[in-house]
Amino acid sequence: MVIAIWNAAYDLGMAAGAFAAGLVVTSIGYPVTFVLTAAMILPALILVRRDRRP
Repeated sequence: MVIAIWNAAYDLGMAAGAFAAGLVVTSIGYPVTFVLTAAMILPALILVRRDRRP
């Protein structure tokens, strides 16, 4: 049961992200959307790097 909830939440999150990206693309275009996506990933990369330190 838990795996079904996890899969549903994951799929809904992916769909919500794709929908939001589609809305952004239609209003400001692909290049800016890609830059915004990269900017939103940076904080996660910083946390991963900090977590991997001994």
